[in-house]
Amino acid sequence: MLRKFRKLFFWATGVGVAFIAIYMTFFLRSGDQRQMQSVVLGEARTYSVYLPFAYDTNERYSVLYTLDGERYRHGAIVAANARMMTAFGLAPEMIVVAVHTMGNRGRDYRPSYGAVTFIDFFERELIPEVEQLFPANDSRVLSGHSFGGLFALYVMTTRPHLFGAYFAYDPSVLPDDELLSRIELLAEMRLKNPINLYMNYGFHTKRYEEKYDDVLQALEHRLAGQVIVSSSYYPLPHSMIMLPGQVEAMGFTNKRVEN
Repeated sequence: MLRKFRKLFFWATGVGVAFIAIYMTFFLRSGDQRQMQSVVLGEARTYSVYLPFAYDTNERYSVLYTLDGERYRHGAIVAANARMMTAFGLAPEMIVVAVHTMGNRGRDYRPSYGAVTFIDFFERELIPEVEQLFPANDSRVLSGHSFGGLFALYVMTTRPHLFGAYFAYDPSVLPDDELLSRIELLAEMRLKNPINLYMNYGFHTKRYEEKYDDVLQALEHRLAGQVIVSSSYYPLPHSMIMLPGQVEAMGFTNKRVEN
């Protein structure tokens, strides 16, 4: 029995190492870092751009904006996962724009602080610049984790037209006392086009799970037909929850587009 277990362990380890080697060789690439002077924020901001393998200026691409983009798992890994999903025919080719935090995530992402201004930065400066420099179509995605996930939900419930899909990994829903109220207000807007929303969560307190469930139920009942929701649970810590979520979210959005 012990011998069989060891054999299985070494086989699984070998497969895992081989997959990681292939993943890093074929899909992981560096991004092109750019800087812009934001009038809205009153400071310089940086972002990295990751282009698809078959990038062609004559084509038009969806653009995925990922928050905390200077962090490996929110920048380079997102782009690598996008390339991998494209290679397997599970998602369209896309441009990934990794928006750097600059140490201001607590200010920029939280509704009670500077989130409104940060949305203005996206709408008035960042998105226009990206769409001027790169051949983008009208399909945009916003992806965020933790406070970034909270920001994604905030944008969706206040300016839903900015993005067609939102990815919120383990969103920090507890500090936002107005989230349920904004969902009610969004329901009254009667959106012209349905929005795709992917959310997930991992190990948490009962209080968090109850709030997450309240938000999910409000979305599914009050915004049925307007927001197409997919929610998943992974038995993972907060810092790792976005890794399986990125792949699942891209696949979910692609299925919705195909349908």
